[in-house]
Amino acid sequence: MRSGQEDASIVATHMMMEAADLGIGTCWVNFFPNTETAKAFGLPDNLVPVLLMPAGYADPDCKPAPRHTEYPEWDSMVE
Repeated sequence: MRSGQEDASIVATHMMMEAADLGIGTCWVNFFPNTETAKAFGLPDNLVPVLLMPAGYADPDCKPAPRHTEYPEWDSMVE
């Protein structure tokens, strides 16, 4: 059984939660050219990157995009 992607997802989630506890923002990047990324980082052929996670301190005035905080009424989604 191969569970590398699932395992990487679990580890990344824990890393993101720990970073948040430390006041560090992260962003899960899923869609990227993994072969080009592996080449750019000089990874051996047997390693395939499955996600990127930029991390850093957010600008104090930074706010989530509206679609992350505004939700439609339940009536419009459920009948």
